[in-house]
Amino acid sequence: MALFLDKKSGDIYALCGVLILTSAVFSFSTSSVNSSDLQVHVYIRDDIVYEMPLSQDQVYIFYKTADATSTDVVEASTSDYLVELDDEYGRYLLGPITVEVKDRKIDVLKETSEHHYCSLMPATGQANWSLTCAPNFFRVVIEGQK
Repeated sequence: MALFLDKKSGDIYALCGVLILTSAVFSFSTSSVNSSDLQVHVYIRDDIVYEMPLSQDQVYIFYKTADATSTDVVEASTSDYLVELDDEYGRYLLGPITVEVKDRKIDVLKETSEHHYCSLMPATGQANWSLTCAPNFFRVVIEGQK
């Protein structure tokens, strides 16, 4: 026995109402954060380990103490900002991670992992959209100030 759905007269109105409500919720959620209040937060596991301004173009290299003599750190440009992570958080990194903040977007330029998925992800300027580097437990996200 086949089951058929019958279109009722109010179905079009219900569908339009759902679309309008969905659009309103989406536009409210994306505009609820003032763009001047946005910061870039760097997480290791669930802890914020570093905060950077989204408005300032800068390249940051995050590394653990043991990687202080690695090529990425030693050959860093003088304009790059080096961020040394202590053993509590640095132990999760497989190697240095280079993050760029440019034109109010964040991008992971280079990282150490087997497949480099994190650095293959495109730059993002969208709030609450994270760039996650696994298995480094490293995450970069644009968020409102806390």
